[in-house]
Amino acid sequence: MVEAATDEKPLHPHEVEELARRSGGSPLFLLELLDVTRATGTADALPDSVEALLTADIDRLPPSDRVVLRAAAVLGATFERELLETALHDDVTVDDAVWARLRGLVDPASSGRMQFRNSLLREAAYEGLSFRRRRQLHARVAETIEAAASSLDDEAATLALHYSAARRHEKTWHFARFAADRAQTVAAPLEAARLYELALSAAGFVRSASRRERAEVLVALGTARETAGLFDQSYDALRQASRLLADDRVEQARISARRTRARVRRGAYPLALRETAAGLRLVEGREDADAVAARATLRAMRSEICMFQGRARESIRIAEVAIAEAQQADALEALAHAYTALDGSYQMLGQPENAVHERKALEIYMQLGNDRLSGIYGLNVGVQAYADGKWDEAVELYTNAREACLRAGDRQNAAHAATNLGELLVSRGRLDEAERLLVDARRTLRSSGYAAFALFAEIQLARCALPRGEASVALDALEQIAREALGVGYAALVLEAGVYLGHAHAQAGSPEAGLEALDAAVAAGREDTALYAAAIERARAACLSALGRRDEARACLDRALEEAERQGLLYEQLEARRARAEFDGESAEELRETARLAQLLGIEAD
Repeated sequence: MVEAATDEKPLHPHEVEELARRSGGSPLFLLELLDVTRATGTADALPDSVEALLTADIDRLPPSDRVVLRAAAVLGATFERELLETALHDDVTVDDAVWARLRGLVDPASSGRMQFRNSLLREAAYEGLSFRRRRQLHARVAETIEAAASSLDDEAATLALHYSAARRHEKTWHFARFAADRAQTVAAPLEAARLYELALSAAGFVRSASRRERAEVLVALGTARETAGLFDQSYDALRQASRLLADDRVEQARISARRTRARVRRGAYPLALRETAAGLRLVEGREDADAVAARATLRAMRSEICMFQGRARESIRIAEVAIAEAQQADALEALAHAYTALDGSYQMLGQPENAVHERKALEIYMQLGNDRLSGIYGLNVGVQAYADGKWDEAVELYTNAREACLRAGDRQNAAHAATNLGELLVSRGRLDEAERLLVDARRTLRSSGYAAFALFAEIQLARCALPRGEASVALDALEQIAREALGVGYAALVLEAGVYLGHAHAQAGSPEAGLEALDAAVAAGREDTALYAAAIERARAACLSALGRRDEARACLDRALEEAERQGLLYEQLEARRARAEFDGESAEELRETARLAQLLGIEAD
């Protein structure tokens, strides 16, 4: 390729070094410095900061053009030319000649709007305005938009921002709440949270903003933050809301349920139980419908926490009371929550025949038209379908749940759905596909502090290493996971990590340590965890076989198969039969049964 000729003088190496040093690693600043150096022919008089450089550009403009440029900065990085002209009509004439002189600083964009050369230039122009002038311009812009708009629905967020900068608190309080509610309905939780925060910052200056109204905004803020995965910040907002409603015990109890959810998301189960206990005390002995509904919700959440902790029988007792109260008060959300805890507990006890309520929970949220919660409960139904060996149905449920949560702006539960889909793919042997899903999901879950489900994703990633023969990789990961799972107190994760830790030790040549890890997991997982009995026996068999104790290993596999068949766990049946074949060889009957199970699960033949 022949390069075009150029008259530009090449930079000396020391000038290149000086440009790199002055830019401080900022590509935008580097480009600006390069332009100055080429224009002046020297790097001797370069400014020391990007702000100084851009301010110098602005200061070289005629005074009237500076007024236009700085006023434009109030509108943002891109803006409507007509809006600026209307807002400035009393101060300066804005005509084509002005825009011609500002060419290179502000230019037409492809959308037809005007656009600053870059965000740093816009910020420098804005910083050149006095605080008084900023407030005046923001007020003018907001009034212009409000007067011209045929409908304020689409302009509410913009009006809230401009009125806030203008210190027009009543207008900010009004428009920020409206815009935040609208952002919630279109699945933009972070935007909603920012707008609720803006409303609350104005509320202290608005006499008509009652304590209850501020509490309602704080609750909405807590909900938006939770959906966005900001669980600690969600809790803080809800705690402030509780303080504003000291005279309303039922509403405080409702908020306690929301605070419980924020604690659960972080894996802080003891603190979550304290929240439910505090909330239940607030409505103890009351039989009005609102109080009963709040009590049902708190009991349902308490039941779920007990299930997480491996206390399945206690969870069932609490869930049954919650269901009765929810039905009494016609509290559909509490009913759905209790159904989920009930089914999860029956699954943990190895009683899948009693876990028949989860689909009712999904139907409730589909009936309520709640996209996000329909996704979450659809995910729970998918987990049950996976356990039952209905893997094609599970894939569909996981995929639908993921899409529903993404539509609702809930990236955390979408990642949780992806993690469950990853587990299924690992079980089907599609490791590369699973790994791609799991890595992305883990990143999202870790960044939001969704501890329990991040650990679940990491267990599945460790599983990928085992069939690849990377036992040491799996071992290092699983030992860390097991410690963290024990700290979180999620019994199922403790057991699952222990199971794969046993397999990893057997594969790595340290089977005694594998047996110790299994015993520790069983002891920590409590007694109500029969769901994992078959998997535990299989892992124990792997360790015993590695120690040469073949008869004991074979007996473990027989127990694993018996337990898997009792619970209808098709995957565990398949894995137990495959492991037994290593001892006995495969008979024709065993081959047929193994092939049948693999076909049912959609696992391709080796």
